[in-house]
Amino acid sequence: MAQEFWTYSNNDGHEFTVSIYHGENSGHLVIYCGEEILKIDFNVTTDKNYTFMLQEELFELQIKFQEDKTRYFLINTNTNRPVKYIERSKFPYTHHLTSIGIFIITVVIILAMVYFFI
Repeated sequence: MAQEFWTYSNNDGHEFTVSIYHGENSGHLVIYCGEEILKIDFNVTTDKNYTFMLQEELFELQIKFQEDKTRYFLINTNTNRPVKYIERSKFPYTHHLTSIGIFIITVVIILAMVYFFI
């Protein structure tokens, strides 16, 4: 029986614990976050990928069978990097920077219009 988990925290303060259960003999797979089941699949005995959302971020769970060992990788597709067992997100932070940039540009345009037309 293979069990893995990853704890992921975004900048909004939400913490997610993504866990999997993968039966060695049956190959049955359950992916869950906290108490919510995200995916269930049966007879998983070959390499497979599963995608799911955690708030605004898309994640991909990769299952790879190598020799006599099964490897699991949780990848944040927004940053295109694997999630370590405990990681903090930078995705919402970039949204805040974009919003601030748009606000500043809007203020500059309004000030320029007021200056040139009045």
